[in-house]
Amino acid sequence: MKRLPLSALFFACLAAAAGAGELRPLDKPTLCLDSSQEVKAGQPFRRIRLAECNREETQNVRRGEKNTIYIGSLCLQVVEAGQPPVFELWGAPCTAGPGQRWAMTSGGQLTSGEKLCLAVEGTDAAQRVTMAPCKEKTEDRTGQRWAIYGKF
Repeated sequence: MKRLPLSALFFACLAAAAGAGELRPLDKPTLCLDSSQEVKAGQPFRRIRLAECNREETQNVRRGEKNTIYIGSLCLQVVEAGQPPVFELWGAPCTAGPGQRWAMTSGGQLTSGEKLCLAVEGTDAAQRVTMAPCKEKTEDRTGQRWAIYGKF
């Protein structure tokens, strides 16, 4: 799988909040990654989910140092959340450590680590954002292709 730096992300030409972009699944362009849900009250972590795009700060994404992606004031981070390995996506304080560095594959998939891609899983009523094994075949990549809308 060929990985490209974040600067090679596909940019769509739709307006978003000034100075920021929105990260949307390519096959569901009215939904955005959103960091408004607390993991635990009083903690600096947020659960990343899909929500209707609303141009709020909790949906604003921008490129950070060392291939990190900010969502609001936090960084996207992959977190192992169970056995067998289950991976969730959280907003966490930025460290540029493992799980916070992202790359775009030549097929439009966002990956953080080997062979795991940012994915939308589930039915319309119960969709969730997770990390899943990257699909190799172009026709199988539904739910794993992403675009930035606005400024990144």
